[in-house]
Amino acid sequence: MLQATIIDCYEQESDIDPGTLSEVTTAVEELDGMISEIDETLSDMIDDIINQESGNARAAIISKTTKLTDAYLSLVESDPDFALIDDNEFYPTGVKSLTQGVLERISAELRPLA
Repeated sequence: MLQATIIDCYEQESDIDPGTLSEVTTAVEELDGMISEIDETLSDMIDDIINQESGNARAAIISKTTKLTDAYLSLVESDPDFALIDDNEFYPTGVKSLTQGVLERISAELRPLA
């Protein structure tokens, strides 16, 4: 839905440069792919933590999930596509701050378990 809304806003602009529309479309598609990957991977890993009994195997999954969460957080903070989408002049999204907030909460919940 977000992807379609952003692209639709740009397409409705009569004076928009086709190169800009192409750049925005590519950025939105890449962003959507990143968010989907983050969501699916972390969801699977959190399920693994929940389903694993306490012990070394669970601690290893928690450690791996914490590291991955931190890596995703760094990606969100540094990826220009997140900034491009959030800073567009047509439709404020807040995708970057929302994604950062979720990842920070996940990380905060995992750290005491490690």
